[in-house]
Amino acid sequence: MKSMEGLVYEGEKYSFSIAAFVADAPARSFLKCCKQHNAYNGCEKCVCNGKWDGRVIFDDLASELRTDESFKIMNDSKHHLTTSPLAKLEIGLVTSFPLDYMHLACLGVTRKLLYTWTKLKVPQRLQLKQIDVISQRMISVSRYICFEFSRKSRSVKEMDHFKATEFRLFLLYIGPVVMKVLLSEELYNHFILLHCAFRILVSENAKNKEWNIQAAQLLKSFVVQSKVLYGDQFLVYNVHNLIHIANDCLKYGKVDNFCAFPFENAMQPLKKMLRSKNYSLQQIVRRLSEIEVASSPTHSVSTEKLINLYKFKGEQRLKYGRCLFVPSSDSDSCFLARNDKVVIVKEIKKVISEVKLVCEVYNLYNISDYPFASKRVGVGFINLDSEHTYTEISLDQIVEKCLLIPDENVEYRYWCIALIDLFIK
Repeated sequence: MKSMEGLVYEGEKYSFSIAAFVADAPARSFLKCCKQHNAYNGCEKCVCNGKWDGRVIFDDLASELRTDESFKIMNDSKHHLTTSPLAKLEIGLVTSFPLDYMHLACLGVTRKLLYTWTKLKVPQRLQLKQIDVISQRMISVSRYICFEFSRKSRSVKEMDHFKATEFRLFLLYIGPVVMKVLLSEELYNHFILLHCAFRILVSENAKNKEWNIQAAQLLKSFVVQSKVLYGDQFLVYNVHNLIHIANDCLKYGKVDNFCAFPFENAMQPLKKMLRSKNYSLQQIVRRLSEIEVASSPTHSVSTEKLINLYKFKGEQRLKYGRCLFVPSSDSDSCFLARNDKVVIVKEIKKVISEVKLVCEVYNLYNISDYPFASKRVGVGFINLDSEHTYTEISLDQIVEKCLLIPDENVEYRYWCIALIDLFIK
């Protein structure tokens, strides 16, 4: 039955619409009844013909793009296995299947880069002493990881057990800090292209045409340079599809809108709902219905940011919206203010009904001008030994919470990396 007509179950009609199918590459090919990602004609977004070089690689960046119409009429017979049952829904079997950046960029490309630098027997592999330094930095950086992150950073020696969120943390936040100086300038700048592109695509700017084009250009440059720096064998399915993911953002917005992270996070709670091996789906539906009834609000909830000032183990804390602030903490005391300043919270005051933050205020500088001024994507540095002001700030001055990480290569210099929601303009 078409999605627009709804679904009839036990005489009752349920209306729904399909926004997108979020799945990894094998699941997408299964649902669409097309070739797998490791096939010569496995790219879902273009008609690029893969080549064999120890593995299937995709080195053509200018192939004709697939469209919903061309997929429907099976224009590329080498790509299709049979007609997908989903074709009856009359949805776009190209545009309704966006690329999932959790598998593509985090578990895919970022993991591949780290493995190349630390484990594979290739010219780009770092020396054992350098790999030890990476591990030491990953461990030392963990104390500066904010409360909002589900996992802290750990040694690359444990990389085989890394979760997708840890690769995401590396890609979007700590990678440039950890790898600075250790990688050659060419390899480091190459990684920065990937870092900056996804700093854009994870933000609300992903759907903005100007920002989206810039992200797409960065990713294309990353793929082109990958062939030069790492060789043809590096251009596997995940690396190739970096040139396509920005286009999905034009329809769906930031990549978090169509990634598998929320579904992966729900897997364990769902598994715990099962009491037997029989009727798994029915069990989960019943448990979810019970939870929904039990948690139904009895009154409307304000959409404004919630403010909660409290003490924990004698330590003053402020919960403001989704962010936690702890005065003078290594990990939870820094934010960007509306005047392009970096602010470190030293004390929290409550004056009558208003909360005030007593802070040190520093100037923010670009950490790099490649591929553009780093402050554009919320990354910069401050000097703690420079002149700064000491003032009170109201909560409405907060733009975004930040990671504040010491730069091991320059004394008193700290990297300031905004949690991605809003950028400095």
